[in-house]
Amino acid sequence: MAEQSPGAVEKSVALGISLNYELQGGRSLVLQTHIPSDELERLDPLLDSLMKSVERQAAKFEIEALKKNLEANERQLLQTQEDKATHESSMKLAWDATNRKGAYKPTPQQESAIRNFNITEKRLTEEIAKVNELIKEREQKIAA
Repeated sequence: MAEQSPGAVEKSVALGISLNYELQGGRSLVLQTHIPSDELERLDPLLDSLMKSVERQAAKFEIEALKKNLEANERQLLQTQEDKATHESSMKLAWDATNRKGAYKPTPQQESAIRNFNITEKRLTEEIAKVNELIKEREQKIAA
């Protein structure tokens, strides 16, 4: 045991704190601290500080997952756009190959396929915008 200087008063621990937080990807964060018995008024500010630290760390891991999601959605959007262009081109070539008169007009099945491509494009574009906004929010939380 360490020697105390004459007249020193030993502070006893009044409260031990262990904060466990599950992060994304199966990771967890554990923070531990204590408050001496004569400083219990610091409990709320200490808990606020711990939670702010935890939220910042969680935001960092969330950004990683969000960026992976964003990349996947961007790849899928690009693939959908390429597939749509290829599909429309092949439909027009098929129209021309039949020597039909007039401008190209898709069949009901072709219109349905184009509509599905458009719905997928819209959904992915909205999802990309949403994920970008979430990334921005998490970055602001980290900077705070």
